[in-house]
Amino acid sequence: MKLNLPCNGLLLLFFIFHNQSFSQIDPATNANKDITDPNQALSVQYNSIGPNATTSLSCESNTFWAINGSGQIIKFNLNGNSVVQDSIITSGVPGNSLAICSNLTGGPTSPTFYTTGFSGNSVSYYDGNNTWSSFSQLSSYSISNSCGVNNNLYFITTSSLVKFDGTIFSTHYNFNGVINTAADISADNAGNIYLLTGSGSSAQTQFIDVISPAGILIKRYNLEFNSNHLYGNFILNNTLYLGLGSFNQVYPNTLVPVTFSPDSAFLGTPIPMPAGDWYDLASCNIGSMVSIKTSETVASSVFQIYPNPANEKISFTLKRSQDLQNAYVSICNIYGHSLLKEPILQLKTELDISNLEKGVYMIKFSNKEKEEVQKIIKE
Repeated sequence: MKLNLPCNGLLLLFFIFHNQSFSQIDPATNANKDITDPNQALSVQYNSIGPNATTSLSCESNTFWAINGSGQIIKFNLNGNSVVQDSIITSGVPGNSLAICSNLTGGPTSPTFYTTGFSGNSVSYYDGNNTWSSFSQLSSYSISNSCGVNNNLYFITTSSLVKFDGTIFSTHYNFNGVINTAADISADNAGNIYLLTGSGSSAQTQFIDVISPAGILIKRYNLEFNSNHLYGNFILNNTLYLGLGSFNQVYPNTLVPVTFSPDSAFLGTPIPMPAGDWYDLASCNIGSMVSIKTSETVASSVFQIYPNPANEKISFTLKRSQDLQNAYVSICNIYGHSLLKEPILQLKTELDISNLEKGVYMIKFSNKEKEEVQKIIKE
């Protein structure tokens, strides 16, 4: 059977960069702020290094970090429903974004901090002991904001999500149809990227989009709220946290946890966050995936699919002949739209998916007694 589906739901980011000036994200507006003097932007306080200045990051279960407008990285501890400022880790950060992943150069500090340079095309990493070094590779993209996981860094541009492995910058995912509504992105420990998006105002979030390590939109969660001055987000211990600054009219100076249902996301109880000119947030104790299951099979499944991922065809096999009575197989996209529904007449059925666009789909078995859904990936 042939299936046809345009794979849409891509994202259009809203950040606009100027060719004649340096720029950074203004957390008051989620928009760009010109910096005509990059040396002034790098003005920092060197006399405030806290006792935790170190050559290695300690990923405690309750620790996250923030970068502020003075180029300092501040360590915080999340203790239940309170955020406690710990110490200044380093100053003189040569950028305004903050990400954490393995040291891509093999240096002694791993995991380590990364930042995007004020020029918008360079990346620097923390060598420990208040020292930063820049990669020789320059991005052909104008990059801003960042997150990291394992051996990859991710950035956003005006039209795409960009991946950097320490050697090559490459387009990971192209955006279309919506805009990014937060001055940050997050990654879980399986490499999925979490983006807050909307179709209208940059200060109004409507969705959380999840992009797979293969650069595919695998899930869109509904989440509508005022995201003005959403300056950072991160995942810590299986929970996505959103940092909202003083200009947010609903949740000023808070850290807001997000919980997930199968199709929607919900804001939890806001946690007071110390006021400050925060520009980005990051963590390294991510934990398990937030919402997308890692296993493509179900232990108690009544059917099996193979191969998965697949390019041309998949085999759908029922385990028990008694499940054949009044049985159907259907395929839906991630928005729940049904693409086909066919009766199952034998234990093994071959399905042609060659006309599907690359992406994630749901294959559903149903009869009068039960139903089951599994995820399939078209490569």
